[in-house]
Amino acid sequence: MTEPREQVKQPRDWRIRRDEIITRPDEVAAAVLSGRAYDPGDLAVFAAPDYDTLADPMLLSGMEPAVVRIRQAIDGTQRVVVYGDYDIDGISAVALLLDGLKQFGADVQSYIPDRFEEGYGLNNEAIQTLKDAGTDLVITVDCGISSVEQVALAAKIGLDLIVTDHHTVPDEPPVGAVVLINPKLPRSKYPFRELAGVGVAFALIRALQQAMPTQMPPGQEKWLLDLVALGTICDQVPLVGENWLMARYGIEVLRKTRRPGLRALMAAAGTQPDLLDEGAIGFRLGPRLNAAGRIEHANLALRLLTTTSPIEARRVAEQLNLLNQDRQRQTQTIYDEALARAREQDQPVVVLADPSWSHGIVGIVASRVSETLHKPTILFQVEGEGESAVLRGSARSVGDFDIIAAITVGREYLQRFGGHQFAAGMTLQASKLDDFHQVLNRQYEQASNTDRPPLEIDAQLAAELLSDVEAVQALDALRPFGKTHPQPLFMSRLRLAFARPVGDKQQHIRLGFEAPDSGSVSSKQRPISAIYFGGTEAMADFAPGDDLEVVYNLEINHWQDRHEPQLVITSSPHYVS
Repeated sequence: MTEPREQVKQPRDWRIRRDEIITRPDEVAAAVLSGRAYDPGDLAVFAAPDYDTLADPMLLSGMEPAVVRIRQAIDGTQRVVVYGDYDIDGISAVALLLDGLKQFGADVQSYIPDRFEEGYGLNNEAIQTLKDAGTDLVITVDCGISSVEQVALAAKIGLDLIVTDHHTVPDEPPVGAVVLINPKLPRSKYPFRELAGVGVAFALIRALQQAMPTQMPPGQEKWLLDLVALGTICDQVPLVGENWLMARYGIEVLRKTRRPGLRALMAAAGTQPDLLDEGAIGFRLGPRLNAAGRIEHANLALRLLTTTSPIEARRVAEQLNLLNQDRQRQTQTIYDEALARAREQDQPVVVLADPSWSHGIVGIVASRVSETLHKPTILFQVEGEGESAVLRGSARSVGDFDIIAAITVGREYLQRFGGHQFAAGMTLQASKLDDFHQVLNRQYEQASNTDRPPLEIDAQLAAELLSDVEAVQALDALRPFGKTHPQPLFMSRLRLAFARPVGDKQQHIRLGFEAPDSGSVSSKQRPISAIYFGGTEAMADFAPGDDLEVVYNLEINHWQDRHEPQLVITSSPHYVS
């Protein structure tokens, strides 16, 4: 006779926003919104968003003189260079301005610095090189707001600059540029402050469109929204307000994009255009584009976004696929090393450096470590040796902790830095790392959110809803999901029917559930399908017949010709109390 198993009742680490159990498909989306403090009428706004609610781009401080200067460049056939960052936000913003400015008749080229040779943002050598090559006007995207020295140099040598950026504005922003455009500037009257770099670039195009409507008729600019969605979703800015609206429309444009490069990238990533969503953009398309700048040079990704040749598009997409595989291998190696060292370090803020870690990869790893340990994390690559060694790295925050504000407090130890509340980059001498680390520890300990907050559950769903396609489709009105507008989390009380490890290392687990009152788990009724990525160990203590409280995202699993609801479990279940 089998001994009964002890069922350990662990305390819940979540909070359900609504008490009642949702039983109807048409109540699901409304329940999510009401739990997030939206008004009842907001569901209709989500379901039928109005593109024309985008604010007037002329409300951005500096937009009017920027439009005047660009029109002068176009009328005088002056040479314009778009200068961008090497991440996906910067690359998509460069591609957007190249496309848009050419439609207005500009003589425009691009410049993206080499991550490994030049580093982030404007640099003196590039400024001088562009001037010597006959450039009349440089427009930055996704960078420049912290480049005080470089902007001053441009003014000194007579190179006009329009700085468009979205990162946190320093206490003393650069002077000498023709204009600064940033929704976070104190004098900006633009009502939405959280635009991505590509969103600011799109606002510039919209402003030019108002001034030059014959070159770009109203509505034509919407074909640029595929790039806006790409950069906005992948940069993980808050996906609310105008960011959500542009991403929503941008996904529709992406599904029928005219760009051969994006069509080839979807094919290389195994993504069907008609099924494209924010998950495919963030986890399939974005990493492949980012791999160019992390491993080699971002110009490869830019070439993909701007080519008009389907043959070249397929070739470049395959190159990016290979680079992404290399990036994945490096990421896993650094993550394993960094996680072990972070646990041994046991500090409030994780700060680690290693000469073997590529600073093209450390940002991704910092994000994973911060999610695993729920601690702000900064990882550096060490360049050089001894007292002259320099550290270049990336920071990722957790919760509401403002990482760029904390870094700013320790700016006396830094050579360069920039970023926003959730992510930043910086350079410093290795000899100053310990002092800088202590500043960050103090800032985090003084913050009010150092404890891990409870997991917020949007609603509790009845078991019978979980096999209903309509319940999942009801959530489509709220898409796309992202930072500050996360994919809804649900909880249901379910009976485990089976659990089977899957994956090349058996690290994932495929599950089937039934309603707790369904009787025997051998019932002929088809079990509710679920997957728990990385959950084999977490499910080891549970067995068929156990009644569990399960937390999950609700999705449609597209497999061959079948389209069925599926639970994607996000944390270890609890026994029903």
